[in-house]
Amino acid sequence: MRFIKLLRIHQWLKNLLIFIPLLSIGSFNHEEYKKVFLCFLFFSIFVSASYIVNDLVDVKSDSLHPTKKNRPIAKGDISKNTAILLASFLFLVSSVYFILYQSNIVKFVLLYLFFTVFYSLKLKYVKYLDLIAISFLFILRLFIGGEVSDIKISIYLILMVLILSLSIVTSKKISILNNREIHDTKIKKHLLRAYSPSFLENLFKSSLITSLLIYLLWVINEKGGTQTYLFYLLSFLTLLFCLTRFLTLTNEKETEEIINKLFLDSRLRNLVLIFSMFVIYSLYYE
Repeated sequence: MRFIKLLRIHQWLKNLLIFIPLLSIGSFNHEEYKKVFLCFLFFSIFVSASYIVNDLVDVKSDSLHPTKKNRPIAKGDISKNTAILLASFLFLVSSVYFILYQSNIVKFVLLYLFFTVFYSLKLKYVKYLDLIAISFLFILRLFIGGEVSDIKISIYLILMVLILSLSIVTSKKISILNNREIHDTKIKKHLLRAYSPSFLENLFKSSLITSLLIYLLWVINEKGGTQTYLFYLLSFLTLLFCLTRFLTLTNEKETEEIINKLFLDSRLRNLVLIFSMFVIYSLYYE
C-alpha cells in the first residue's frame, strides 16, 4: 500500500486527457484506442516517477505540512534510496517504451519532466508562473493525446482545457490559503506574499465562467444542427452544475487536490459522470 501511495495512482485520472482528442472525433477504431491506452499507461508510469522525484525534492517541506507529512518518503515509510531506485526503474521502463514504439511522444515526455522538475525547484515560488506552469502540464497531456492519435485538436478544446486547468490550479492555491493547519510552509508564505485572497477568488470564478462560455461556443458553432444537439445542450447545463459544485467545494473544503474533492464528494462525482455520458453519446451518435 505504501508504494501505491508513493506512485499516486489516483492522480492518473489527470492523464485521461490523453483520450480526449480521439474521443472528440467519435472514433470507433479499436486499434487507435489500444495505441492511446498504451500511451496513457506508460505516460502514467512516467508521471508517477516524476511524483517520486517531487517528493524527494520536497521532503523537508512535506514533513511540516499537515497532510503531506503522511506521504511515504516524508513519513519515513520508504527510504530515499529505495525511492530513487524505484523512480529510476519507472523512468527507464517508460522511456524505453516511448523510444521503441511511440518515438513521436518523446519530446512531450521530456518537456513534461523538465517542467515538473523546474516547477518543484523554482517555478512554484514565482508569481503567476506557478499558476501557468501547472496549466501548461494539463495542456501537454492533451497534445500528447493529439500526437499519438494523429488528430488536430480543436482550438475550443485547447482553450477550455487551458482555462479549466487554471481554475483547478487556482482552487488548490485558495485551499492552501484557507487551510488553517498550514502555517509556516514555504509555499504558503509565497502565496501570502504574491497574491491577495480576492485576486485568487476572482481569477478562480472568472476561469470557471470563461471555460463554460468556451464550451457553449463550441456547442453552438461546431455542433449546431447535429442530431444530438439537444444532448450537447444538456451537457452544457450539466457542466454548469459541475462547475457550481466545484466552486462550492473550494469555498467549503480545505483539501488542496481536485482529485480528492472528486473522490470525496459524491454529488460532484455523479455530475461529472452524467456530463461525460452526455458528451460521449453526442459525439458518437451525431
